[in-house]
Amino acid sequence: MVCKMVDPKWEELARRGKAAWPDLDLDSAAFIEHLRERVPEETLAEHVQAEDLFLACACSHGDEAALRAFEEAHGGVLEAVVRRFRGLGVVDDDIQQLLRIKLFVGQGRPKIAQYSGVGPLSNWLRVTAVRLVLDKRRESRGRQEHEAEMPSFSRFVAEADPELTFLKSNYQQAFREAFAEAVAALTSRDRNLLRQQVVWARSIDQIGAIYHLHRSTVARQLARARQTLLETTRASLASRLEITAEEVNSIIRMIQSRLDLSLVRIFKEQDK
Repeated sequence: MVCKMVDPKWEELARRGKAAWPDLDLDSAAFIEHLRERVPEETLAEHVQAEDLFLACACSHGDEAALRAFEEAHGGVLEAVVRRFRGLGVVDDDIQQLLRIKLFVGQGRPKIAQYSGVGPLSNWLRVTAVRLVLDKRRESRGRQEHEAEMPSFSRFVAEADPELTFLKSNYQQAFREAFAEAVAALTSRDRNLLRQQVVWARSIDQIGAIYHLHRSTVARQLARARQTLLETTRASLASRLEITAEEVNSIIRMIQSRLDLSLVRIFKEQDK
């Protein structure tokens, strides 16, 4: 019998995942196979959310303990997204049920199995939940009416921009939807902090005075919000497009250079 060698990187990720969730019925071999299918070989171990990925993998196998652990750790994320759309033709109980069916049942492999460990699971869940809610609204109201009500989600990059020519000609629609979903998936706190900075041009000290925070705390929170926005956009693009990781990263680099302008456009559209 030939013993198949296991990359120490995979073993370390499996160790971290199991240590975080010791009571889940998922062995290291199954998790390592899950990793091999989702994480590129060149990805550094410290860039993988091993703990979140271990929980998602166990949930994708239908483990009851994992599903309970998921509800305790992340159920509030789904509920928060649904609450934000309350009063816009979304029925809480229906959407809550549909979200969980989509995540844990579905046809073939459940949606939760698509989580790659790139960025926190909570960010990925927000994007997935926002996408489902918007899809349901499109079905019930029609795409044209939906876009008229939420113009910022479909027209915030309407003007020509030389730096985005390649992006607009190849991935325009995917980028629009991914970035809009990423903005919608931010917490209210993060959106408000970014709005203060990019729309109202307030300094870190001014923002700190508004929220009664030290300037270093404001700087850290703004940096975290921007990083979350980019990571969530990256994950959403990767799930939409059949392109290489380097191509996704190229798109993100273009986005990053125009991040403030894109945020100004989307926030001003929302304020109309």
